[in-house]
Amino acid sequence: MDCLLIVDDYSTSRDALVELLSDAGYECLAAADGAEALDAVRRRRVDLVLLDITMPKLNGIQVLAGIRAQHSHLELPVIMVTANSASQTVVDAFTGGANDYVTKPIDVSALLARVRTQLQIRNLARLKDDFLSIASHDLKNPLTAVLGVADTLADSFPVGAPMTAEGRMMMEIAARRTRQMIRIVSDFLDMQAADEGSLSLRRQPLDLHALVRQALDDNRSYGQRKGIALTLSLSESLPLAYGDEARITQVIDNLLGNAIKFSAPGGQVELATSAGASCVALEVRDRGPGIAPTDLEKLFTKRARLQNQPTGGESSSGLGLSFCKRLIELHGGRIGARNRESGGAIFWFELPLAA
Repeated sequence: MDCLLIVDDYSTSRDALVELLSDAGYECLAAADGAEALDAVRRRRVDLVLLDITMPKLNGIQVLAGIRAQHSHLELPVIMVTANSASQTVVDAFTGGANDYVTKPIDVSALLARVRTQLQIRNLARLKDDFLSIASHDLKNPLTAVLGVADTLADSFPVGAPMTAEGRMMMEIAARRTRQMIRIVSDFLDMQAADEGSLSLRRQPLDLHALVRQALDDNRSYGQRKGIALTLSLSESLPLAYGDEARITQVIDNLLGNAIKFSAPGGQVELATSAGASCVALEVRDRGPGIAPTDLEKLFTKRARLQNQPTGGESSSGLGLSFCKRLIELHGGRIGARNRESGGAIFWFELPLAA
């Protein structure tokens, strides 16, 4: 849900806008003066600001300057909402970085249309930034590796030369890196579909144990390459869950892959299942460094940059955990993480039972 900040020193106008925009489906914050508005922008995620101009102490133009010192036009759109329609004031607002300008009395339909337009522009800008980040960072390393393997194979194996164990190993590296790129692109596209509400689920009764065993088999070679043991601790009797098999497999594979990625050689990752009164649960337990306290609250946010780094130099799109959260919530389930008392971390999710 997009979060809007309404800034107006006149409580009647401020409350009316909050009520109007809340009814339109937005989360709304309110600020009675400029200092309170700048503090809200610093402390909270805000997607758009509706800003009055005529205010005591800090006027709207000064508040706008403070916002623009932190955020660009595309990062945080600002719509000026004021009874002051003097041409110089309008010029000052746009020169200072306003995205749009609305005069009072407010035309409700026009205001809602302007808010939607600015949010759509902001979302497109974020989509572009995400794509450029993935292209320049997440895809660059595996592409470079594949190109290096291709050049080496071309030089080492002329036409008619027999394939060697070394050549076979290089082909496996190229295949693994290619699958990594496909996964990164798929995560990106799936996340956009989820954000747009166009991601469909094919829910049916499913055997969580079967999915867990398949995920372990699929990641076994990855664990072996890093010297990490993968073990199971499965509930003796687990009822069927209700969900989309392919999407839940994505979640399990992501959580397991992350546990291996952040575990040091010689470590262990355990997959454990359990059943509750109305759900089945999976825990992925590792013995890595655990989760830094400052990282706990942003683990499942898009493109979060965390303190812990992969132990084998692996790259990440930064979208995996946020996409897992979206998928589990679309299923009506819950997902979370915590540190283990004995060291390491536990990532878990719950799914509703099949009827």
